[in-house]
Amino acid sequence: MEFEKILQERVHQEIIEGIQKDFERRYYCDIEEETLKENKIASIANAHAIYIVRSRPELSKEQEYKLYDEFDQETTPEALMKLRQKIELEQAEREYIEYMEHIGYRGGEEAVIQVLMRRVLLEKLREEPSKILLVLQQEANENERFAKQYSYLAKLISGELFEVHELLKRRIEEDSQIRFNQSINCGGYALKIDTGVFPSKGDFEAKVSSILESFPFVRLLGDTKLQEDEYLVLYRAKEDGGHHFIRIEDDGTVMEKDGADPIQQFKDWKTLKDAPEAVFAVKKEHEMNYFKLRGSIIIPTKDAKNFEKTVWSAMQNRQNTFEYHNHTYSLKKAGEETVYICSGDEIVAEMMTDGEEYDIEIRKGKRAFISNTQPKNPIVIKDGKYQCNGQQEVSR
Repeated sequence: MEFEKILQERVHQEIIEGIQKDFERRYYCDIEEETLKENKIASIANAHAIYIVRSRPELSKEQEYKLYDEFDQETTPEALMKLRQKIELEQAEREYIEYMEHIGYRGGEEAVIQVLMRRVLLEKLREEPSKILLVLQQEANENERFAKQYSYLAKLISGELFEVHELLKRRIEEDSQIRFNQSINCGGYALKIDTGVFPSKGDFEAKVSSILESFPFVRLLGDTKLQEDEYLVLYRAKEDGGHHFIRIEDDGTVMEKDGADPIQQFKDWKTLKDAPEAVFAVKKEHEMNYFKLRGSIIIPTKDAKNFEKTVWSAMQNRQNTFEYHNHTYSLKKAGEETVYICSGDEIVAEMMTDGEEYDIEIRKGKRAFISNTQPKNPIVIKDGKYQCNGQQEVSR
């Protein structure tokens, strides 16, 4: 399943319970808790019986009791389940039951009972719903003791319960979308993790290094080829603030998520138009549950190092070799205070140090090699689509 769908489903499930309780207080007026908590069927049957007495004054006591008995027999759980096998549900009824089952709202079984009780009531009363509702409203106004029962019965007969279901469904979907948009920023979306990603302090290379150190499923594409199990992510950042990730889909579409805004097709870099860029290769399958596991947003490694700091750290730790941005380097002493930094047999930089302080000079033309943030052929995006140029073709 797509990362976004997994996260949306998680967010959806997390907010359902809270929204249901709030919605219940607003729309059900505690009918369920106070009146129907112990036995829903008995409460509806009682309201139905009272309605008959009020609306059919010509009936004798014997006739009334006979109607009560008939209604009781036709609305036992067993009788209602038999009725369920005989009737064809209307679309609104079916959607109501399916949705209540999906969100666990008091269980799908009670939704079925509500639908079937309504069918029985309409059949037994054999009157226009508008007349029934008028009588129920009058009785609710005059009889406070049974007002909630009458109100619930009116909602059941009129089908308003189904409308409440639609309102509940809409509220849940809207809140789920808002929560999803707030759950991840551009980095969470591009890297497919369930949290916001914010850059560490330092220059651009330090920010890139912090991302590589924080997320083991991310590597610089650099002078390698994209693998079948990877996708491309482009990253830009300014040293004094501002950064953005964008994601390239398998079909070449370039997508982005700007802060808490919805996901959209990439348009432009805006204020980062002239900022340095890094091209990442990201594993398609990796652990996305960073927020769930750690309970916080992700700020990549605060002590992330650029090339100079990485060299100095290797010196202090007496390492003869070290890794930086996909390349392996070795340290070779060239004098009392001079150390060469080599890639293979080639010197790419040299360090002057007295053991306490240091100065590193990168040789002419080697900065891009060391940084390795860009592939040999730059990524080209036109009209929101990635223009494949051969170098980034998937390795097979």
